[in-house]
Amino acid sequence: MSECLQQIIEPFREDWSDNNELNTLIPLAIIAWNTALLPEPEQQEMLERFIGEQLAQKGAASDENRADATFIRSVLQELCKRKNEMFPDDVRRPLNFKIRTQGSGGRLEVQSAIPVKDEAI
Repeated sequence: MSECLQQIIEPFREDWSDNNELNTLIPLAIIAWNTALLPEPEQQEMLERFIGEQLAQKGAASDENRADATFIRSVLQELCKRKNEMFPDDVRRPLNFKIRTQGSGGRLEVQSAIPVKDEAI
C-alpha cells in the first residue's frame, strides 16, 4: 500500500518535498484513494463535501481560502484519476500512515484494510 500511494503522489512530490508537506499530501492521497473506491456518482459528492468542510473550518469568506480549496480539489481529482488508472482493481482502504525518518530520507508506512464482502453463511 505504501508503494501504491507513493506512485500516485509522484507528480506532486517535487512541490510537496519536505516531511511537513508530505504530512499534508499523504492524507489527501488517502482521501482520494478511498473516494476513488466509491461508485462514480458518489465520488464528486464526497470531494465536494470534504472541500466544504475544509472551507467551513478555515472560513470561506477569504479569497485565499477559496483559492486553496480550488487547488486542493484539483489535487484530489488528479489523485483519484491516478488511483483509478494505476490501480483499478485494488480495493484496499488506506487508514493511517507514518513517515519514518531514516538518515537523509524517509520511509512511508501505511496501515490499510481489505473490505470483506457480506456473504450468506
